[in-house]
Amino acid sequence: APGLNHILLVARDQQIRNYREMTRTIYDRSPVVSGYMRLAAKNKRTCLACLALDGTTYATGEVMALHPQDRCSMVPLVEGFPPPKFQTGEEWFKKQPPGVQREMMGPRRYAAWQDGRFQFGQLATVTENETWGPNAQVTAVVDLLAGRGGVERGRV
Repeated sequence: APGLNHILLVARDQQIRNYREMTRTIYDRSPVVSGYMRLAAKNKRTCLACLALDGTTYATGEVMALHPQDRCSMVPLVEGFPPPKFQTGEEWFKKQPPGVQREMMGPRRYAAWQDGRFQFGQLATVTENETWGPNAQVTAVVDLLAGRGGVERGRV
């Protein structure tokens, strides 16, 4: 039932969006939280945009770019403490076997990446949606080959 699956997807995403916004509001009101960092799940189910954006920092007043079924977390940046260190999405991806990399990227994107036609960070494109705010998506192959895609990292 595609209709039911869509309704369940929207319900899940809205619950998670509400939780993230509540968390962001708490960070914004905290006298010790100076921002937050995106932490992506690191597995074959994680989209390339999330892996490319992994480790991006945001001001507490800034909404993190998301997409349907996004599983990224928000890690607070606490004043007086160094930012947390963890393996980035790019580092994780580069340690995967070539077969996994190709499966996740698809053959054309993988071949272009192997040929050095784009940087890993260009795999994410962030657009602004009037209703939902910033939206993260995987950059289309045609845009990667034209040198488009990618977002600034570390914006705090």
